[in-house]
Amino acid sequence: MSIRNLAGKTPTAYKASAVSLAAGGAIIAAAMAAVPNTATAAGGEDTPPVAEQQAAALVVSGCDGGEQKATWNRGYSGFLQSTDASSTTLPGDPVRIRGPQTGRDVVSVNLSAGSYLDSGAQGTIKVLLDGVPMAPSDVSTGSTFYPEGYGTVARNYCRKIGDGSHRLRVVFSANDFGAAGTSSFYLQDPMVHVEQSK
Repeated sequence: MSIRNLAGKTPTAYKASAVSLAAGGAIIAAAMAAVPNTATAAGGEDTPPVAEQQAAALVVSGCDGGEQKATWNRGYSGFLQSTDASSTTLPGDPVRIRGPQTGRDVVSVNLSAGSYLDSGAQGTIKVLLDGVPMAPSDVSTGSTFYPEGYGTVARNYCRKIGDGSHRLRVVFSANDFGAAGTSSFYLQDPMVHVEQSK
């Protein structure tokens, strides 16, 4: 970009600024080039950047259906707490889903929330359909979360259902593995979206 006055000349002040910006850009570029894109472990071996480590640990789950038949949305404002002493069910009536008279429908659940987990504890979330945790979480323990402090939760769950009435609810709790005192797992502003499709 060129800045000129009415006489067609570049003012001296802008010339100085342009030189300063160019010099500053060169310094930043040199500093960035000096920063390695891999970390070095204690043994001297290079370890992948954080993004690559996260990608390697990524587990992808999906749940596809056909024509949508019904949807349910539940939103909650504020912090909801559970402890190692008792689990907490998201408030409100359970979502009640009527299965097809013939064949099977797909039930898909998207759960998202902010979270907070006490140090040394494990957070557990169970999206229960007829009392059983939905896939891909473990049918016994549900989904587990380990990062201490503030974080986020974003999961998709899926199951096929047949005829009859089905109930869906979300339960979460903390596990401190028998440590003294009480540990807590919080969900902040959780959102639950449920779809039933053919």
